[in-house]
Amino acid sequence: MIKDGELRRQPFLDIREQVATEAEGGLLSIAFDPEYRKNRRFYAYFSDPQGDIRVSAYRRSKQSKLRAEPTGRDVLEIRHRDSAIHYGGTVSFGPGGYLYLATGDGGPACDRKERARDPRSLLGKLLPIDPRPRGGYEIPADNPFVAAGDGTRGEIYAVGLRNPFRFSIDQRSETIAIGDVGQEDYEEINLLSLRGAAGANFGWDAFEASAPTDTSTRARATAARPATRPAMPRARNRCSASCCESIPRPGAATRFPPITQASIPPVRRRAPRSTHWGCAIPSASRSMLNRARSRSVTSGRTASRRSTC
Repeated sequence: MIKDGELRRQPFLDIREQVATEAEGGLLSIAFDPEYRKNRRFYAYFSDPQGDIRVSAYRRSKQSKLRAEPTGRDVLEIRHRDSAIHYGGTVSFGPGGYLYLATGDGGPACDRKERARDPRSLLGKLLPIDPRPRGGYEIPADNPFVAAGDGTRGEIYAVGLRNPFRFSIDQRSETIAIGDVGQEDYEEINLLSLRGAAGANFGWDAFEASAPTDTSTRARATAARPATRPAMPRARNRCSASCCESIPRPGAATRFPPITQASIPPVRRRAPRSTHWGCAIPSASRSMLNRARSRSVTSGRTASRRSTC
């Protein structure tokens, strides 16, 4: 914690015994409850010593505004033991007081276990939940897959993400910007309304950005299915990871083609909006956004791929 420009020797929260920091793991983000001033509650997203994704609730100390109580309550745990990469990493509050998190596909490369688009897995997904004050959570009744059945997890809001390390929600416009780390050829930023994200399929691992992949038999079989198109796909050799994986901040309205939603699984969807939002990004990549404004992003764009899968 920094106070009056000085780093305090005593941290606000010390949970080092609860967190594993191997590879891409660690304490990945914190979200403060909208009623934090009253309930002193905040949420941490981290990888635990078993390698699993964990979201826990903590409270600020009653005695000091500069200290948090070290004992938390578990809200959500997602098994993640195949590799120490692709955790996703953001937890943030959205409209209605729901807590949103975006998980990675669990790794390693190529999503070999097909989890990102598997409706029975919480990996590779956008998940809004309603945390309980004493731990655990409720599933929002209007989540798009609540009544899907066949083992589909009701927590799921959208599928097909690879490693969405950062996302940002604009509360006023109810818009979400998701930065998804690419594998070989493209980095990806998805800009759409939260309403449009309901039930969306962002494509991985059948698509990397808007380019079809051939990472698995299932991916080839489903490559023709429509997926939500990225607003700003960029070739990796033209864009540094730092500019593509920074947190986009919604700004002035920008028109993009209408979002096409997925058909996996077949449940009732709400029609998406076709208005998306620009974002404040480093100056080196502003020209990318200008080009995205002036042309349609089509799924017919191809990319030369190295056969590493």
